[in-house]
Amino acid sequence: MLPLSFILPDAPRKGIVINLATMRLFHFKGDGESLVVLTYPVGVGTEERPSPTGQMYVARKVIRPTWHVPASIAEAHRKKGDILPAKVLPGPLNPLGEYALYLSRPSYLIHGTNKPASIGLRATNGCIRLYPEDVKKLYENTPVKTPVIIVNQPYLLGHRDGTVYMEVHAPPENLDAAEFDKMYAKLKTIEKESGRTLDWSKVKKILAEARGIPVPIFEIRQGRAAGIEDPLEVRHPGTLSGSPQIPELKTDAWSVLAAEERDEIDAVRLAAIINHQGPQIPARVVSKNDSYQVIAGPFNDIREAKDAIKRLKIDLEIDGRLIERAAAKAPAADTAKERKTEKASLAAERPQHENMPPDRDVKGAAKEKAENAQPGGSGTPRGYALQIGAFAEERNARYLAEKLKQQGYEASVRKDGIKPLHRVLIGRFDTSEKASEESGLILKKDGIKSVIYQY
Repeated sequence: MLPLSFILPDAPRKGIVINLATMRLFHFKGDGESLVVLTYPVGVGTEERPSPTGQMYVARKVIRPTWHVPASIAEAHRKKGDILPAKVLPGPLNPLGEYALYLSRPSYLIHGTNKPASIGLRATNGCIRLYPEDVKKLYENTPVKTPVIIVNQPYLLGHRDGTVYMEVHAPPENLDAAEFDKMYAKLKTIEKESGRTLDWSKVKKILAEARGIPVPIFEIRQGRAAGIEDPLEVRHPGTLSGSPQIPELKTDAWSVLAAEERDEIDAVRLAAIINHQGPQIPARVVSKNDSYQVIAGPFNDIREAKDAIKRLKIDLEIDGRLIERAAAKAPAADTAKERKTEKASLAAERPQHENMPPDRDVKGAAKEKAENAQPGGSGTPRGYALQIGAFAEERNARYLAEKLKQQGYEASVRKDGIKPLHRVLIGRFDTSEKASEESGLILKKDGIKSVIYQY
């Protein structure tokens, strides 16, 4: 259920008023009888990095802002293995979105987001986030110097057409004593001015449920209780904008198992959150036996899939698991002739000396000299390459090699003579030192990890 009415916070009805407890922004325009108010849901600061309260104003406005990463945020991400640059230029990776209103309180903004799923959550580093379509409207209708008041009022009272409404956003275990005392004083004032007793059992029930919507609690015979704010009726949009498109899941593409849930609703909710990451990670729910899998994808290559796994871990603390492409599995040969041809082809790629361990990290001149001896004692030197991956299925190895070639690398596939593995190799080097140097270069350039392979 979505509320269509909201009780205004107890604050001046001018400019922008944000209630952190309700995670909602109210934008007042005009005055007196011509006063108009627009309201938008927002994302606010976490408990560790809360949004500030108090009076401030809009100091400046920027379209397509650059995010200059604060040192404290960079350090927090570094501890999670997410290395952030000093600044993030406008684009899909920028968490500020397309519009930003910089507040007079240093380091705090009202801005858009590339993670729409965070709206309605305590998920920011203290700033106020809006949906992309909402922040555009706010930006266009808010001049510089507009006053901004941020409050934290979980208990709200409103009055309309002779009825008092109560709205609660904090359960009893999170009782805000100061705000509760203010609300209690207002309720006692209503009793005194009306000459009637409130239904305190109903009040207690609303406090316990903390549903976050206006609930009628009292009918006033005449007059109006002092200090009570009117609830505000707003229109619900006819169509929802910004809904992410989910591409069809293909068997010949890489995907990621994000979670497996017993409850379908839990799976659908998680898929929606993943879909609203920025940039989007496409996800859907797939029924399997008695459970529901949340599958992310499709991804064009294994690198995209692994990047999604990393983002799921950093952003949502989800341990995703790579799902191998169905089309990557080599089909069985249909005839004995085809099997014989395939065997001969693979034999041509076999290392010259099958009894040598094919995968090692070679270091040191003395070790290199000792390992250069042939099994027959000829002492003929062999070459080195960089192994990027090893696969049981040849087609998987071929796929990765083609991707590496597209990036400009001299990639090849070699079948191990002892272990049933197809190794994806880059380059050919005379010494292990040259191979090690190249390994460091490609790691720094493209983030590709490798180990030294000896022919």
